[in-house]
Amino acid sequence: MNDQEILNLFETTGAIQHGHFILSSGKRSGTYCQCSKLFIDPRVGSKVCDELKTRVNEQITSKIDLIISPALGGLLVGYELARSIGCKFMFYERLGEQFELRRGFSIKEQANVLFVEDVITTGKSTNECLENLNQMNINLLGIATIVDRSIEVLFDNFETIEDRKTHTGDGTTTKFGVLYSDNNVSVFQNGIKLKETTDYSTDASGTFVTLIVAPSSSDVIDLVGTNSITSLAQNSHIREKFSVSGTAATTFTLSTNTSIEDNVVVYLNGVRLHTDDYTFTTANDTIVFASSRPVGDIIDVDIVTAGFRTSNHNSKSETGTHLSFQNKNTLDNDLTIDANHNMMFVGPLTANATITVPSTATLTIV
Repeated sequence: MNDQEILNLFETTGAIQHGHFILSSGKRSGTYCQCSKLFIDPRVGSKVCDELKTRVNEQITSKIDLIISPALGGLLVGYELARSIGCKFMFYERLGEQFELRRGFSIKEQANVLFVEDVITTGKSTNECLENLNQMNINLLGIATIVDRSIEVLFDNFETIEDRKTHTGDGTTTKFGVLYSDNNVSVFQNGIKLKETTDYSTDASGTFVTLIVAPSSSDVIDLVGTNSITSLAQNSHIREKFSVSGTAATTFTLSTNTSIEDNVVVYLNGVRLHTDDYTFTTANDTIVFASSRPVGDIIDVDIVTAGFRTSNHNSKSETGTHLSFQNKNTLDNDLTIDANHNMMFVGPLTANATITVPSTATLTIV
């Protein structure tokens, strides 16, 4: 199963609900994932957990001795995954302000343990359980979940500086400060990613965002701004957005010319898709979905083109301040210098590709 097929199961079973909800963290949300509805039909729950098992096995090669989950939400998925894998299962229960193992449960020393949740939003319940597990002499192999709504960095290989800010609404304020460049900012309200233009607007200064509706005093606004490091041969980060209007569509053409080396990541309505969910063709820079996307869908595409930086490129954690840099002595990919920019290589340099230098740009090989 791919991510889109799983999302379809959420829709058909009613596991995705819309309204006004107070989450276990105390935060409020307009969307709620009720994974227990997936298990009303055991065949559906089994299908989802079989896919989760496949993805766990891709990441974890060690034998899993025990799966442990927090009650109540993680019980069904944890038990079904343990049944599918063929290992033991236990669960945490909340007693007062903390989670505890009860009912005579005890974990053997050096056991290989996988922690399983149904939904992770703020990670509060997960972290509470992990604090208890970390006090034991066990091997915690990892965390598996059906839905991860937590804020995460989009690109591990994109050298950036992040500015993270958390604000609390007051029913009046709509403008909230955060630093970002090239419109690269993510806005979350009570853990839910908001949509640009529909929910908020950015500013050319890259210093704040403005929400369309002022959040109330119970709302928490998380802002994650991404600021590229200005340096020689830096990674190129481009974000393109498509909004389906008029009629449904399956094909979306990027305005950016891409190559096979580019890191292309596609999001559908804020959910990161697996490459099995779509076909990307570099020849004509198109993204094609197997089924038509209905009117109202939002497709975000992030494209990162790696620069010529290596792991030996040293930089300080502040924009534009670098102690040294190192470039390869062979250029194998075509390169175009941006207009009104300069570029420098340390030679000798063997160019097995084309370097395009606009009239307003300068290329220097030292």
